[in-house]
Amino acid sequence: METRTVIQQEQASQMSHSMQVSSQKKKKTFKSSDEDVSYSDFYPIIPADVLSVKELLNLDNIHSTWDVLRETLATRKQHHRQKWTLFGNEAEKVEIDVIRNQRLLRTRVDKLALRQQAERKASMHIKYLQRLSQKVPDFPIPLRAHTVWEGMTVKLCCVVQGCPPPEVTWYKDGVLLTSSNQPWNFSRRQRFGLNLLEIRWCSPSDGGEYKAVAKSRLGEATTFATVVVNSYQGAAAGAQSWQTPAPQDQGEEALFGSCFPPTWVKEGKVLHLECVFTAPLLPYQQDVSWFRDGEQLLQSDTVDVHTEGDRTALTLNAAHKEHEGVYTVKLKTFDSLLEHSAFVYIQDASAAVVGGPASPLAVQVLDVNRDYVFLTWQPPSADGESPVDGYYVERCDLSQGQWVRCNTQIQKTCQYPVFGLEEGTWYQFRVCAVNKAGTGRPSMGSQPVFTQDPLEHTRTMGNTFDTDMKREMWKCQIRVPLPPTNVHACEVSNTYVVLSWTEPEPRGREPLSFYVERVSLYIFFLYLVLPDVPSPPSAIALLLCTGSEMVLGWRAPQSRGGAPILGYYLDQREDEQVTWREVNVKSVKERQFKVCSLSSGHWYRFRVFAANMAGVGKPSEASDAFLCEKWTMPEPGCPFDLQVKEVRNDSLVLLWKTPLYEGQSAICGYILEMCQDDESEEWRTVNDQDVSDTRYKVSGLQAGQTYRFRVSAVNKAGVGRASLPTEPVTAETKPGTKDIEIGVDDDGFIFLGYEADKVIEQDDVVWNKNYTEPIDPERAQSETTKNKSVLTFTEASEDDLGLYTIEAGDNSDLSSSYDFTAEDLERLKELSWQVRNPLIALKSGWNVEVSDKGDVRLWLQTESLSKDAELCLILNDKEISSTTVRASYFSETVALANAKRHDYKRKSGPYFKEYLSWSINEDFELVIKCQVTNTNKDSCLSWFKDDRKLTQVVYDGSTGVSTLTLSQISKDVSGSYRAVVTDKRGEDVSTLQLLGGEYDKLLQQLSRQCALSAGPLNVDSTAEGFRLYCSLKNNLGQIKTSWYFREKKIDQEVRRNAESSAEMVWINIFNPTDNDKGKYTLEMFDGLETHRRHLDLSGQVFADALLQHQTLKQSAIAEKNRAKVSRGLPDVVAIREGKSLCLTCFIEGEPAPQISWLRNDKEVVDPVQFTITKEAKRSTITINNVSLQDSGKYSIFVRNTYGCETASVTVSVYRHGEKPPANAVEMGF
Repeated sequence: METRTVIQQEQASQMSHSMQVSSQKKKKTFKSSDEDVSYSDFYPIIPADVLSVKELLNLDNIHSTWDVLRETLATRKQHHRQKWTLFGNEAEKVEIDVIRNQRLLRTRVDKLALRQQAERKASMHIKYLQRLSQKVPDFPIPLRAHTVWEGMTVKLCCVVQGCPPPEVTWYKDGVLLTSSNQPWNFSRRQRFGLNLLEIRWCSPSDGGEYKAVAKSRLGEATTFATVVVNSYQGAAAGAQSWQTPAPQDQGEEALFGSCFPPTWVKEGKVLHLECVFTAPLLPYQQDVSWFRDGEQLLQSDTVDVHTEGDRTALTLNAAHKEHEGVYTVKLKTFDSLLEHSAFVYIQDASAAVVGGPASPLAVQVLDVNRDYVFLTWQPPSADGESPVDGYYVERCDLSQGQWVRCNTQIQKTCQYPVFGLEEGTWYQFRVCAVNKAGTGRPSMGSQPVFTQDPLEHTRTMGNTFDTDMKREMWKCQIRVPLPPTNVHACEVSNTYVVLSWTEPEPRGREPLSFYVERVSLYIFFLYLVLPDVPSPPSAIALLLCTGSEMVLGWRAPQSRGGAPILGYYLDQREDEQVTWREVNVKSVKERQFKVCSLSSGHWYRFRVFAANMAGVGKPSEASDAFLCEKWTMPEPGCPFDLQVKEVRNDSLVLLWKTPLYEGQSAICGYILEMCQDDESEEWRTVNDQDVSDTRYKVSGLQAGQTYRFRVSAVNKAGVGRASLPTEPVTAETKPGTKDIEIGVDDDGFIFLGYEADKVIEQDDVVWNKNYTEPIDPERAQSETTKNKSVLTFTEASEDDLGLYTIEAGDNSDLSSSYDFTAEDLERLKELSWQVRNPLIALKSGWNVEVSDKGDVRLWLQTESLSKDAELCLILNDKEISSTTVRASYFSETVALANAKRHDYKRKSGPYFKEYLSWSINEDFELVIKCQVTNTNKDSCLSWFKDDRKLTQVVYDGSTGVSTLTLSQISKDVSGSYRAVVTDKRGEDVSTLQLLGGEYDKLLQQLSRQCALSAGPLNVDSTAEGFRLYCSLKNNLGQIKTSWYFREKKIDQEVRRNAESSAEMVWINIFNPTDNDKGKYTLEMFDGLETHRRHLDLSGQVFADALLQHQTLKQSAIAEKNRAKVSRGLPDVVAIREGKSLCLTCFIEGEPAPQISWLRNDKEVVDPVQFTITKEAKRSTITINNVSLQDSGKYSIFVRNTYGCETASVTVSVYRHGEKPPANAVEMGF
């Protein structure tokens, strides 16, 4: 056993050695013929653990196992060989693609290099040409000296040459003339090298030496001339020029290197911007300019511009919101001007108090005077936790350097006049915003201003004007009037003196008032007084509440301050708060206002300011606390705007306005109440029956007693809340009070006259009919002179009857009324006729003379008669003739006999049974017709218009009726029409003058038929709102249309506009709300009658229309925002094989659409063959190196949330030498 074990170990070691030798020999791949072939090449060495025991004992049969192993190895080698073959094929394909791409890339690089080389050569050639054409500035035609008289116009002209074109600046006595230097006096123009300086209305101060300087980078030229105004001094002129050497061979030109990017800086911090150049700046590049939003920044206390070496820097010591914008730095080069720009954002600094507002913006000083300035500014960019309530203004005396607050109460508007300044002092101003949290950061200080009177040199008493133009120009500069002149006493007595004076010239733009002062020796001085601010309004009342909105009304100020009220401002605050908040920024002229955006269930208080040309007055007292809650009570609201007129000892007239809230039913009347004394609350009813009108005359008052009045509205549900009481009124007829008188003037016109006890102005007098209706200027005209005002009727008739009232300013004492009745009209018409037709006195009575032939002659003698006098002879109460000189019954008889003789002769041949006449048929055609009779076969009927024969006439021989039908009625149909019927027996003529008044009748009839053809009033919904329309026929624009809403005329406004066409009249209501519910009426006036159509736009009709409008609006929004292809793709594109095709489409849609390109309805994904770019509004697909296989249908598909769209183009690829399709657009590069 041990021997066997040893033998086995030796055999195993030998087998292992054989395997190692076999492994080493397998590593040789190739053998030469000289090498020995080992036995293992034919019979592999098999490890012992592979062979079986039987095979080990029988070595003769071992070849079978070796054969199997050899076949296995051969199969494995074949498999490896095939894998290497496949790998080689793939590698060959990759190599071919790499080579092709290398060639394409090399071709493109070569083309790009050639293009850049060509551009470089072209640029060098252009620079060479520019250097050849460079020329130093020169004046071939210099300035010429001028000597002119004062008031004339002089023009200084010169011609400048140079390349590059030089910049020309003008100087006067060495001082630069800018656009702000007296623009009304100086005018500069430059065109095609001709430079012109025009000096208008020359004065002696305009004389001096004028110089024009032309500068460029190559040098500078100067020309000068002397202008003498009304002087005998000599005039000189000349020209100078010098050259700056061209910047050649001075080193590398500096360009922009690293520049400042978009920058963010916090308000109040230092802003530093810097640019580094590629090389140090050359001498001609040292002038580096900095700009903000196009305005150059110059060195100052707050701006530091530093340029040195190869860099330039801009530093702002303290950044403010006004400094935000686009900053630009400009660098000059030899042939151009380089720019770099970036936006600088200024972030709001931390608030001065938590929740406080930011600093106001753009503080400007608009008007500087001796002791005051006028400031304006813009609101801050952020209000903080609550809206801005107002502003504080601060000033700083630059000599002291301390900021002082100017106003103790916050200023509501963004403007403020600062008074109490010292003359001849430099000031600077800034503004702080205030809200509920406190006072915010101050704004940037304004530009320093110097307080002085800018118009002192113009306020003289001895100015003379050579021309009207100069006088008007001088007037426009005056604001404060000059003193009155020619003050003298025109009447002197022991106790009084009557003064007279002349108004100042110029007088300024404001109304004038005069004050008279008396000093010793009775020397009088006149002073002009400007109007004062109005007194506070009063009686703030709540007129309507919808839950989020309140409508307020108030009483006008007792005093207007001597000037008309321009508007009102409102403040509001919640009941538990203290700070007032501004309601309206823009003033309102009416004494009622709707306050919006209120919180339901909250209590609010309000106050009102009145404003006139002098400024804003003091606020009214705070109103009662009003609860913001929607009104649903059945009773009506309170009337408002109570006014007391025509106060007398025993009566007065009370006016009011209808409540805005009617309740659950219409208002059927009003109840008036009054109480005596100022503080009494014992109210008693004045009227026994409800008053249906909004005015009432209260009678039976006690003279000298004080009264207060209030009014309540009544509907079916009961009596509503009472209005606020009026101010206490004393029943007293003021001394000098007079009533309106009626009469006839010297020209026979009926008039109403009112005479006051003092002078009244024309602008203060208001005539009304029934207290509120204005007077129609076509029916009556008013005229006021001194203390008397007259209303004269043009032609008084029954339409003028009614109650007429007059008011003079805001003084209720200067008011009166007169009821113009039918009895007055009849009486005054008779008186007017007598004035216009006075009776003529007779010198003798009737005289009777009998002639020898038996003729009887009646005659009488009157006073001298004019040519306009008429003589009427009456026989048995019947007028027998009327002539200007004499009357004769025989002449009438002769005329009648001649007429009958002519008619008999006319009817002996063909004649007109019916003369020419016109009518309009149902199709709105003009039909001109006539009828002839007594005709035969030889009779001929011809029509003419303005002597031009008409051929479109229809004639019926059996009836004799002839018609001319004109389908289009326009201005061309007007003219003179003539019809002539003639034969051997005679002729007859009929004419129709369709001109003037007859043509107007035609248009009126056409308008009437157009109005009668109008259909009912309907409503259509559109995407913008509602359209109320009425269909009609043949509307030529002659018919006048008016639209009414709730019986009130609709004027053209932003939300409603009326339009018309030939077939329809309509009105558009944009963005309809519940406030648009109600009755709409269309009135059509044809010149004589008014035709109406009505539509009740409420209830289900309104709901259906509103629903359809909202649907259409959503559809319109979807269509507007839908993804779509706006333009870019033609129908067919042709391109030659081997070129590149670029297709570009422009896209629209919001939100931005998703974009996909398709080829033959399959999405394009190959990034090598196709290059796709997608931008916000545009997409481009590029097909590189097109081939015939690239022909087909290409489409772009865009889609967003609102929809999608596809645009397609057919691409046709043709070979070289072939012709593209005829209908294709040839493209390719």
